[in-house]
Amino acid sequence: MGITANSRTTSTVADYARSGLWLLASRAAWTLALVAAGSAAQAGDWTITPSVQLSEIYTSNVRLAPSGSAKSDLITEAAPSVKVRGKGSRLKLDAEYRLQGLLYANESSLNHVYQQLSGKASSELVRDYLFMDADANIGQQPLNPATTFEGTSLAGSGTQTNVYTYRLSPYIRHDFGGVVTALGRYTHYVTRYGQSGISNATGNRAELNLASGQRFRRLTWNASYYNDRLARENADNVDNESAAGTVRYGLTNSWGVMARVGYEHHKFTTTNDRGYNNGSYWAGGFSWMPNRHLSIDALYGDRYKSVDAQWAPTSRTALRVNWVKRDVGLNPGRNWNGSFSLKTRHTTWDASYVEDTASYQQLVGLGTFYVDPVTGQVYATPPNNVFTQPIDLFVPTNEVFTRKRGQASVGVHTHRTDAMITAYSERRNYLVSLTSQRVFGLSGTWNWRFATRTTLLLGANARRTRFLDTSQKDDLWYVLTGLRRSISTKADVSLTYRYARLNSSVASNDYRENRVTLTLNKTF
Repeated sequence: MGITANSRTTSTVADYARSGLWLLASRAAWTLALVAAGSAAQAGDWTITPSVQLSEIYTSNVRLAPSGSAKSDLITEAAPSVKVRGKGSRLKLDAEYRLQGLLYANESSLNHVYQQLSGKASSELVRDYLFMDADANIGQQPLNPATTFEGTSLAGSGTQTNVYTYRLSPYIRHDFGGVVTALGRYTHYVTRYGQSGISNATGNRAELNLASGQRFRRLTWNASYYNDRLARENADNVDNESAAGTVRYGLTNSWGVMARVGYEHHKFTTTNDRGYNNGSYWAGGFSWMPNRHLSIDALYGDRYKSVDAQWAPTSRTALRVNWVKRDVGLNPGRNWNGSFSLKTRHTTWDASYVEDTASYQQLVGLGTFYVDPVTGQVYATPPNNVFTQPIDLFVPTNEVFTRKRGQASVGVHTHRTDAMITAYSERRNYLVSLTSQRVFGLSGTWNWRFATRTTLLLGANARRTRFLDTSQKDDLWYVLTGLRRSISTKADVSLTYRYARLNSSVASNDYRENRVTLTLNKTF
C-alpha cells in the first residue's frame, strides 16, 4: 500500500514549484518558525509527533457522475504527517504538516499528492507589552460547494482548489498606569489559490483601540480605528476605513448618559445602492445597568441609531442582541447581530445571527473563515474540539457581498457519548452581479463508546442551496455509519459506510454515491 510516481504526480509537483506557491508555503513556515525562535530560549514543553494514515476506499461513483455514467474505483490513501506542539511561559506553537497521496486503481489520471498545513503560533516578545501572532494554512476547498460536501470529494483537482494563506500580526497591549489601556495591532495577510479565476490577494490591516483605565470612575471613554487595504491581482482592490469614539458619564450607579461619533470610508466595486455610504455620524443616548448581569445602551442621532443589550444571568449563560440603523458605513440600513450560549454539565447550547459585508479573500485571509487542511471543511473559527461544526461556503468569488446568517447548535457530552446537532440558514447577496443565493442546512453526529475500545459512529448532513435569481435548486445529503476500534494507545482502525445523494433541478448535476472506507491511524 503506498504512492508510486507517475506522470500526473510529477507534473503536479513541478507545476506547484514553478507557480511560486512554494514560496508562499515556505514563507508561511518561516513565519511560524521566526515567532517560535523569538522565545525559543525559554523553558517549555515541546512534542514532535509523527503519524501516518492508511486507507482503502471503495466508491461506486468516483467522479460523482449522473446515473448511467457512474464508474466505481478503489483508492489507496497514504498520508504521513508530523505535528509539533510547544508551550512555554511566553510562547505557544501548534503546527501540523500532512502529505496526502491518492492512488486510483482505475482512474489513474486522478492520482494526486496534496500538501496540507495548519499552524498557529503566539509569542510574548516584550513582557506585558509586545506580542506576535502568526498562522499559516495550506488546504483544499471545493470549487462548487453546492454539489459536494467539504472534505468528501474524490473526483480530483478539477473539483477543488488549493488554498494557501498566512498571516503575521504583531501587536501592542498595555495598561498605562491605569489611565489608558491600549491595543494596537498590525496584520499582514496573504491568500493564494491554485485555481485561475479566483484572485490572489495581499492585505494590510491596522487597528488601534484605546480605553479609559481604572482611574476613571464616573467618566469613561473608548476610541477605535481600523484601516484595511486589500490588493487583488486580477480584481479591484477593497479598501475599508472606520473610526469611532464613545464617552459615557455615570449619573447614578445604574444610569448614565453617553455620546458616540464616528467616521466611515470605504471603496470597492459595487452596483448595489446598499454597498456602502461614506461620511460621519453622531448620536447621544443613555446606558442602564441595574445589576452586573444586565446592561442596555441606546443611541439616537444624526445618521446613526442603535440598541445594544447584554444579559448574563449566570457564569455559563450569555445573551447579546444588537440592532443598528445607520446611513453611513457598510451595508447601510437596518442590521441585526446577536449571540446566545448556555453550558450545563452535559450540554452546550449556542446560537448566533450575523449581518456583515466582506470579500471572500478578507474572510479567509483574516481567519474569519478557516479551511481545515485535512478535511477541507470550512469553519467560522479554527476548530477547538471535535464538536465544532463546519459552516457552508458558496462558490469562491471576487465579488464583495453581504451575508445574513443564523445558526444554532446543541451538543451532548457524557462519559460514553458525544453528540451534536446544528442547523443554519444563510443568504448572500453579491454587490456587482446582484445575484443571490440561500442555503439551509442541518447536520448531526453521534459517537457512542459502547465498549472499552470500540465506538459507534453515526452522522447525517443535509443542505439545500437555492439560486434566487434562477430556478436552480440543489438538495445534497448523506448518511454515515461505522465503527472505530482502538488497537493500542497509538493506533486505531475504523470502518465506515456513507451514502450520498444530490438532487438538482439541473439534471446533469444529479448523482448518487456509496462509499466504504477502511482506515488505519498510527502515531509514533
